Amino acid sequence: MKSILLLHAESEAKITHDHVHAEIERISNKLGHDFAQFLVEENEDLYFRAAEGTLKPENWSAIPPVGTEAGIADSPAGFALFFLTATGMPLAGPQIDWADFCWECFDAKVGAIIEASRGFGKSIFMRCLLAHLIGLYPDKSSIIVRSADTPARKTAEGIAKIISDNPAWKLWFPGIEPKAKPGQSGGEWSAQAGYSVIDVSRPIEEWATVETARTSPTLSKFGLGSRSVLGSRATLAMLADDIHDDENSASAGQLADTITKFQEHLEPARTPESRLAIIGTPWGKEDLLQILPDTGEYRKLKTPITLSGVYPGVPAWPEMFDAEDIDRIFRSDTTPNKRGFKRNRLLDLEAEIERHFTYTFFPYRKIEPQWAVRMGVDYASLDAGDSVTGRSYFCIVVTTQEPISGAWVVVDGHVGHVTQSQAERLVIDLYNKYGRKPRVEVVCVETVGSGKEFERYLARLPLGIPLVGETGGGVQKEVRWENTLEPALAGERILISDQDNHPFLKSLVLALNLYPNVSKRGDPSADILDAMVWAHFHAFLAYGDPVRRRKKKDPIANPYWALAEMK
Repeated sequence: MKSILLLHAESEAKITHDHVHAEIERISNKLGHDFAQFLVEENEDLYFRAAEGTLKPENWSAIPPVGTEAGIADSPAGFALFFLTATGMPLAGPQIDWADFCWECFDAKVGAIIEASRGFGKSIFMRCLLAHLIGLYPDKSSIIVRSADTPARKTAEGIAKIISDNPAWKLWFPGIEPKAKPGQSGGEWSAQAGYSVIDVSRPIEEWATVETARTSPTLSKFGLGSRSVLGSRATLAMLADDIHDDENSASAGQLADTITKFQEHLEPARTPESRLAIIGTPWGKEDLLQILPDTGEYRKLKTPITLSGVYPGVPAWPEMFDAEDIDRIFRSDTTPNKRGFKRNRLLDLEAEIERHFTYTFFPYRKIEPQWAVRMGVDYASLDAGDSVTGRSYFCIVVTTQEPISGAWVVVDGHVGHVTQSQAERLVIDLYNKYGRKPRVEVVCVETVGSGKEFERYLARLPLGIPLVGETGGGVQKEVRWENTLEPALAGERILISDQDNHPFLKSLVLALNLYPNVSKRGDPSADILDAMVWAHFHAFLAYGDPVRRRKKKDPIANPYWALAEMK
């Protein structure tokens, strides 16, 4: 007898025996058979206990009937029973909706997109779903897709472990086994080569015919950018789990590339009859979860942390996240305007819209050469011959103040991969170009890392550059951008020169337009925004502008006054 402990201590959900009994009753009524007889309570623990092969669909005729609705294992209720026995936990309420939705899409021959709050068990749902389908149709091939190779490998390994080690597998599919011994390197049971099963209940000759016809392993895994997917076939299912991340979707270019890879490399790997499901938390308004339904080939289901998708609201999964838990998550979110909570928990992409910068142009012809100037420097350099891949950019921003309104107008700058000597030359040239001191009031240099030494070098030059070093006080880049730049741009305290065909101004406008799809490293937009912060850092300090708050010197005495006093 296989004895499976339910409600194991590893779960964080507040599930009781009553929840399991209710789930078994629901499943039994759906499938038309009484599975409650397999629940056994011992020493306050609850077990699902049955002989090997009991849950094989062909054995259900020996299980006493309940209700009136007949069903099969290839159904939402059949999957729910597999999930319960494989994980020791019943499907949560939202996950029941996901299962129903998936089979509706499978039957309609369209892809299923599930957009769900973080922490809702998306990954375990997908692992069990694919394992269940493999057990039902071991002669077919499937593909699991993740954002990159490493998470794809971990997911595939999790599915393979259900097949090789999970005691529930023998209750359902006793004749279906790994083709090679688990733990062996390579072969036909590894993440690298793929996982293949055999059905030992079939005659050898019959199964040999199956394997001859199958051109891909039972289960293959691919990261989104993998070229090895070319030539693979998914005849049973292709499931994708959280395919957007910081590495492949941080910028607009990366996001477009991610979409292209999915549509041109991965989608063609499945056959028309295979099942397709994508699950994840939304990345932005232009991600795959948003654009694919517009093709007519997908349907989408949203599951935010509250039923209404607003906060406060009724919890969607109170056994995991009750009202108190949701309050705690909300309070602990430190992102501007609770943007992280809105996107990741409420699935509110309007929060992403709020992040876009708004800006106003200033007529270049109205800029006067005597206006005060400030510069901001985000330092980075390369040695000759270094690879530029993933490396930060040097950036300097020049801004001048319109004296009537007090607004600062960005007029010049440079962004690029440069050597240290080239960076020095750029600072010197722009300092000389804009009239040096006193017109150039301050050159603010970020002094984190190598920026400190760069500032010291500039200070040693015989030019009298009015240097100030700033570290940002450990504040995250995004917070600096949004707390310093966003209100100043929106309030027209920072303006952009409308000078035609200026390379840097073009790059600046592109950075503002791309935001928030800006990567922290290896993206020139990030370094432009940083240099913008340093150029305007002192202008918008809450306690006033220290550059302008200079101590008044004691007046110099008139040397002729004493003579006038002489008698």
